[in-house]
Amino acid sequence: MAIASLAGLVALAASIGLLRQVRQLRAALREQEAGLLSLRGALSALHAQAQQAEEEREQLQRQLRRLTEQQERMALQAPEEGAYNHALRMLQQGAGREELMEQCGLSRGEADLLLAMHRRNPPAN
Repeated sequence: MAIASLAGLVALAASIGLLRQVRQLRAALREQEAGLLSLRGALSALHAQAQQAEEEREQLQRQLRRLTEQQERMALQAPEEGAYNHALRMLQQGAGREELMEQCGLSRGEADLLLAMHRRNPPAN
């Protein structure tokens, strides 16, 4: 009988140990499920942001195409006049020789001439 009681106690102790393990595993499972839920929410937010970024990229591509076409039309209308008008606007905003040469494709002499003319005849405000 003592052996049966001892065996019963061992079985009870084993059952209690297993019960604790089951509780710990359930707690770990709940934590994992909560983490998974959080990750799903983050993934959903990232997906929404990616879609919005793609829409903005497409919109910018359309705008760039329109501007490129507009620029090409303007260049065909009066190729030389456009650069000089742009240079004059830049001069009114205080641009220097190097800026005129870079952005308008002017030679140093052309830029110097426009600068000299602009200094002599300041715009009327």
